[in-house]
Amino acid sequence: MSSSRSVNAYAWVALLAGVAFAVTGLLRDNPIATAASVACVLTWIIIRAMVSLQEEAVEHVEAAMLSLWKAQRDELRERCLPARQGEEETP
Repeated sequence: MSSSRSVNAYAWVALLAGVAFAVTGLLRDNPIATAASVACVLTWIIIRAMVSLQEEAVEHVEAAMLSLWKAQRDELRERCLPARQGEEETP
């Protein structure tokens, strides 16, 4: 998850840059800085959405892997348990 943290840090840098451009655009009546602030805020929204989707996908994959592991464990128990019981009954 360290990669999502670093990507998240880039998102916050983009948001801070957007705020800085917005302040500059408003104080100096600069439409280019105002447009840059909108672009930075949109970048922040997109990055946050991507990180959120990635985290959700990781949770789904982890749940699927756990389910698969449990199914394999149960299958092995079913295969091995009758063999062990048969060994215990015939000394």
